[in-house]
Formats: sequence, structure tokens, C-alpha cells
Amino acid sequence: MSIRVGISKEGAEHEAKAAVIKLGDDGGWKSLEQAAANKLRMKRVGGCVWKEKRGAATDRHVLAWGSSALSTLGQDKQLVLSESAPTPISSGEASEQQAGTEPACCSVPATVIADESNVDDEAVKQLEAVSSLLAGVRSAVGLPDLHPGRGFPVGAAIACEKLVHPELVGGDIGCGMLLVPTSIRRKAAEKDARREKWAAALRGSDLDEPMAPDKLDALLGERGSTNPFVRSHGKALGTVGSGNHFAELQAVDEILDDDKARAIGIDPDTIYLVVHSGSRGLGSDILDGYLKTKPNSHAGLTEGTDACDAYLQRHDEAVDWARLNRRLIAARFLEAIGEDTAGEPLLDICHNSVVKQGYRLASGPDGGVEEAQLFLHRKGAAPANEGLVIIPGSRGHHSFLMAPDAAVATEVCGFSLAHGAGREQSRSDALAKGLKSRVTAESLTHTDLSSVVVCNDETLLYEEAPTAYKPIYAVVNDLSARGLACPVVKFAPVLTFKTAVQKSLSKKTRKLVASCR
Repeated sequence: MSIRVGISKEGAEHEAKAAVIKLGDDGGWKSLEQAAANKLRMKRVGGCVWKEKRGAATDRHVLAWGSSALSTLGQDKQLVLSESAPTPISSGEASEQQAGTEPACCSVPATVIADESNVDDEAVKQLEAVSSLLAGVRSAVGLPDLHPGRGFPVGAAIACEKLVHPELVGGDIGCGMLLVPTSIRRKAAEKDARREKWAAALRGSDLDEPMAPDKLDALLGERGSTNPFVRSHGKALGTVGSGNHFAELQAVDEILDDDKARAIGIDPDTIYLVVHSGSRGLGSDILDGYLKTKPNSHAGLTEGTDACDAYLQRHDEAVDWARLNRRLIAARFLEAIGEDTAGEPLLDICHNSVVKQGYRLASGPDGGVEEAQLFLHRKGAAPANEGLVIIPGSRGHHSFLMAPDAAVATEVCGFSLAHGAGREQSRSDALAKGLKSRVTAESLTHTDLSSVVVCNDETLLYEEAPTAYKPIYAVVNDLSARGLACPVVKFAPVLTFKTAVQKSLSKKTRKLVASCR
């Protein structure tokens, strides 16, 4: 049997270039892949993903070769397969011949929930690439904070059938938000001298350093942790990490829903602590372990296989590790400023994970409904079906406690909400723009909302400037307007901790500073 492989412009009737390739005795997919790469002068990219594309007259099959090959071809081109043999091969049969391990690529439409929020075109392209290139995708949703990530979008919820794609979760498995009441009263936090005293204590703290073994043992004993990674990655436990992670004291600025706020026990005179952190190097180690052994750039891990079960077990342990990490960060932060918690956390949510989720999907032209258990991958997407969600703005803006509407926030939003404001500028752009506008590092340690920022890393101060993020109000309005969630409390930042490790601007950056003055 032979198959004709061609390259055509998107939507074109005829291929611009084509080759007829004979399938080998192995079922043909490996020989097809190699021969097509040779005859069409394409870069060899591991594996092939099939999806069915129905035209007006005939059924056609599209072969996606992977992002590096597609970038070589151009985004307006696609690989089209048409059979020269009398018996056509269906997408299902093609999938079975690929060792019978994963379903075909479905090419579902990508949905972006954003009206007021500005969403970068590159982020939309990443989401569309995921929905069309990855095998098994049945739903792809971008939230209002959608922004470009390293190859995969952040602020997205992707549901796949029978397949787990670790890259969609990323390296910070289990990253999330903890919200806990503290013993601090509002009047104390309103005093400038008290805030500066706390900031000074944090600047001189050891919060970036590993916990003392005896103290770690005592805390672990209190919590009864049996996580196998506690010892192997124990040095990172109780540390915030870098990037957009933080620990922040917040004051109630406005109660937006009295009944809901009263029901969950919000006290306007209490200061709350928000911790945003994840599994630190553990999640990266788990992802790297998968990437070293993956057989196909877009194949994923098939449900029920040893490889998939092993990844999911390590994933769950990383999520557990990350939750423990947030609790330890909270305890260390409050101890450093001489304060304590005052009750149980109001929430501890994870926005980087993969979980099994029941979906009701449209099926067929007659309006039928198909029920399926899918793997829901969240990358920077807060769960909408686990109770309250806190959506923080940048360190100089408000944060919002939101109550999801479980009856509305379902498949339409991937059972997910935004996890923050979302970046509007890349780190390099934020740094360059901050320096060129002659913003000083010192000025970034105090915000327009009178909060204090502890970040001894000058580069990180610029990268995480409030102007680098989208307006949080647009994100909240987009979720509210769709009926997905309603705001309950608006919080104002009081004191934000990023890192106490002293790092000055690099020589290259200092030259840029000098040239701007």
C-alpha cells in the first residue's frame, strides 16, 4: 500500500509539493515518517499525530509533525495525506497502527474566555497548537489571564481522552495558593512603622535557606507527612522560590458579598496571609524524567500503562509536597515577623495539575451528548469545582476572593478560573522598559497602595513590576460577566515577600541603566 503525502496552503485544494510513499511491513508509520521527511526535505521530528479533517467532497487526513517542523513550513501550511490505495485508512485505524497506544488528534476548537482582558496573540496561537496537534485533546480553554509560556500556554485548561501530557502541567507541579488568617489586627498593619519593622525582619531572615533539620522534623511530625520526596527534596521545603511566587499579608479592602463573606468567616479586622508557591525543583525533576524517555513529542502517556501510572503517582506526590511547602512557608513567614496564624486556612488550591474529570460533550450532528472521563490538565488555571478561589493581582494591585458558580463554571470554562492577572510583558520586556523609564529599584519596594515589597533581587524587582501584569479588574470582570464566579472580598496588599537573597543587577544590565540616564 502507498500513501501520498503533500504540503498545501491552509484551505487550498491542491498540494504545492507531494510525494508517494510505500508503507513498510511494520504498518508503515515509521517508514512513512522517515520517507516523508527525506522526500519533502523536512526536518525529522519524532512521531506523527493523525487527525481527521472532513471536506465538502472527501475525507482527508492531516499529519502534524511537531512544532519545529511546522515552524519550518510556516503556520499557514499543513501536511495532507490522501490514499492511493483503494481502501482508505480511517483515523481510528491509523491510531491503532501506531502501536495501539493513543487516540488520534481530534483538532477541537480552542476557546478563549476574555472580553475586557487583553490576550497576547502568541498565547492564542499556543492554545490553538495544543488543540490541533496534541493527541487526545477534547477541550481546550484559555482563561482571561492566558499568556504565552515556554511552548505551552499559561492560564489554560486542556482536557484529553485516555492520555496524559506532562508538558501541559509543566515543571512546577502542584503550584497553588494558600489563604490563611493571621493573628495580626488591621490597626497594627496600618501603621507605617510596623510594616517597615516587619519588612526589615524579612530582609534579614533565612526564609530562602533550608530549614534546620530538627525544626523540619518537628513540623513534619506535627503534620504526619509520609511523602517520599520530603527527604530527597527537603532542602527546598518551606522556601518560596523565584519568579512570580510570593508570600503576602493582605487586608480586607472591601466586602463585595456580605452573605458569602459572613458564611466563610471573613473578619474585616483580620490580616490574611496568601502564599503562592509550588513543588520547587521536585516538579522539574519529574518533568525532566519524562522528557528524557518520551517516545514522541506529541504522543503523551496512555492511560493504564506503567509509564502513565508512574508519572501520575509522582505527580500526586509533588502536589502533596507543594501543599506542605505552602504550609511551612506560612509558618516560617509569620515566625520571622513575630506573629502567628489564627485558625485553619480558608483555601489551599492547586492551579498546576492533572486530574480526572467527568465531561459532557456534544456528540454528532443531531445534538447528542457524550459523557466521558477525561484527564483535565491545568496550567495556571484555578479549579472552579473545589470551592473558593483567590485571584491575586500584581504586588501593587488588589486581589479578589471569588466564589465559583458550580452550575455555570463547567465544561464551558474547563471547570477552571483564572489564577491571577496574567503577564502582559515578558520578563525581559519588563526589565528593559522599567530601566528605560528610569524607574529605580528602591521605588519598586513601595507601592501606590502603601504596601511594602521585600525583594533583594534587583532584576526580579523589575521583572515583577506591577506594570508587567494585566489589570486584575479586567480578569475579574470577565469571569463575573460570564457568570462563572462572583467576587466576595477585595484585598489590598500590606507586605509582600519575594526573596531576601541579595542580588544586584548584572554588568550588562547596569550598562543599559547607564545608557538610559
